[in-house]
Amino acid sequence: MKNSTFHEFPLAVSHFFRHNINGNRQERKSAMPEEITIKDVAKLVGFSTGTVSRVLNGAPNVNPEINSRILRVLKESGYLAKERYRPGRRTRRCGSRICMLAPDMSANWRNNPLCVRWLSGIEEACRKRDYSLDIQFAHPELSSRELVRMLRPYDGILLRVPSLNPEFLPFLPKNMPVVCFDSSRPQLPFPQVAADEYAAGKSVTDELMRLGHEKIAFVNPEIRHRELAARCAGYIEHMVETGKFRAEYLVMSDSEPREITEPQAAPPDLAGMLEYFLSLPEPPTAVIFANDWTAAGFYNACLERQISIPETFSVAAFDNTVSICEILHPKLSSYQLPLFEIAYRAAELLFGMIESDPPDGRREPDIHYLFGKLVLRDSIKPLHTSFRSCK
Repeated sequence: MKNSTFHEFPLAVSHFFRHNINGNRQERKSAMPEEITIKDVAKLVGFSTGTVSRVLNGAPNVNPEINSRILRVLKESGYLAKERYRPGRRTRRCGSRICMLAPDMSANWRNNPLCVRWLSGIEEACRKRDYSLDIQFAHPELSSRELVRMLRPYDGILLRVPSLNPEFLPFLPKNMPVVCFDSSRPQLPFPQVAADEYAAGKSVTDELMRLGHEKIAFVNPEIRHRELAARCAGYIEHMVETGKFRAEYLVMSDSEPREITEPQAAPPDLAGMLEYFLSLPEPPTAVIFANDWTAAGFYNACLERQISIPETFSVAAFDNTVSICEILHPKLSSYQLPLFEIAYRAAELLFGMIESDPPDGRREPDIHYLFGKLVLRDSIKPLHTSFRSCK
């Protein structure tokens, strides 16, 4: 039978099944292949095998009328009765589509170096497993229910954990696979992959002590920021454990958490903080900043006052944003977070949930922590004479 056009489709199908399906069993066996294939179905309906495959896989980008007609032929032909296909089963297939959602970040973050790193991890995982990826940032114009309606067609969601608990989560379908990444929230009912920020804070502090520093300050520009606070907590713990903690070396500022964040256009002005450190009876020999961006503001303040780094202050930070660390003078030592690896592993975990039978939408909310490392550059001066270079 020749391929039918869309308008001829109902007549062609009824003709085929009147002559081949309604006969006796022996006639059906001789009229149809013993093992009907997706190509046979495509020939019957007059559409490509790709369109039939998308219907089988529940893809959202198929016209509803075409979808229902193809499903009817799949059922009547006996294809759906085959063990190889069971409704609701999710096996590895072409056409699977996931969404990376960052609900508290504006689209202006897309080209931020940190975002590029975790987006690269997700894209690499999708490429290897033949998944398609949509990237969604904040949608303030949508209500929670409208946002969930937009997310329903996806096979799974990678949620970049926001600073505030998202209001739309209770409206998600119970069987929707979701994996959180880039931050940990024990109260969220989803698997999560994140950096161990607390261990990072301890690691940087320990390395400065290993290089001979004992008077170490820490600057946290946002005490309500969960990840920055965890880095600060690691610093405090290590300083207390070694008996070196001094309250005057801990500098924190507060700001109201925002539902939607925008990347800052310029580093913060830390001229007042520099004056504060210089005014102390015993100024710190090293200062740890909660992120590279804040450290860049301190560099600017030191340059304005002609204060030498690392001669007066050794400086370390977190994130290892190469576009910042490598252009500062001297080059900034910074803790590299495994953002690519975090995002890649989160995507792999999501794929496993999608491909389980039945789809696994609510696994135990385990948190998988990954560790980074401090990249030493020229901004740290060893105080031990045995250390000549910290490159």
